[in-house]
Amino acid sequence: MTRKSMRDALGASIKAEEQATTDRFDRAEGIFSKSTEKPEAVNYEPIPKVMRDSFTMPSTDYDLIASTKARCLSAGISVTKSEILRAGLHTLGQMSERELIVLFDKLEKVKTGRPVNTV
Repeated sequence: MTRKSMRDALGASIKAEEQATTDRFDRAEGIFSKSTEKPEAVNYEPIPKVMRDSFTMPSTDYDLIASTKARCLSAGISVTKSEILRAGLHTLGQMSERELIVLFDKLEKVKTGRPVNTV
């Protein structure tokens, strides 16, 4: 290959690369100019903070939780202990004061606090 033909080939290659670069920028400008509208804002509800706590309850109440879980499974839904307790709280929230008094009068009282270890 002669020097002149090499120079011509190199010049043609540079012009082709410049044209390709210009085409890419033109396409990019076309794409970005179409999306000048701001996307619609999505309102997200804040996620409530989850609290962790511990409590004591009689074994009969744990048996009630287990039987409620079994009833839910037979009905085709899977629930956790936490969901059962939360459903109970929602139900309590819908009761009248009189119904609450009657319910809590029937409820077995449990000694509060942690048991003393006698080791």
